Amino acid sequence: MRLNGIKTTDEIVEMGIDKFNDACRASVLKYTGEWREYVTRQARWVDFDNDYKTMNPEFMESVLWAFKSLFDKGLVYEGFRVLPYCWNDETPLSNHEPAHGRRRLQDASGPGRHGRLRGHHARRACRA
Repeated sequence: MRLNGIKTTDEIVEMGIDKFNDACRASVLKYTGEWREYVTRQARWVDFDNDYKTMNPEFMESVLWAFKSLFDKGLVYEGFRVLPYCWNDETPLSNHEPAHGRRRLQDASGPGRHGRLRGHHARRACRA
C-alpha cells in the first residue's frame, strides 16, 4: 500500500491497525465531493445521502448474513479458482488492483467458497 509510504504488513502493524484503517477510510473518501459532482453532471441519479459503502461494517455484516443463509440452504459449494494474489501482504487482490499494474502479480489457486443457485432458486433469480 502506497499510503504513508507503507510497503509491508509489519509497517502496518507498527503504525497500528486502527490508525491504518482510519487512514484507509480517509483515502477512500478523499474525492467523494468530486465524484458527486461528476456523477451529477453525467445526469445520473445516485442517492449519495443514503448510500452504502463496502467498507461499512453494516454492509459487510449483511453480506456475511446473506452468505450464511445460502450456506444453510445448501446452496454453497467448495471449489477452486485462480485469483491474483499479493505475496507481500499474503492476501488476494480485488478485481481492480491488477489493472493498476503497479506490481508484478502471480496467480494463485486455492480453495474458495462460491454461491450457486440451484433448481427453483436459480429460475426465480433469472426472472428478477
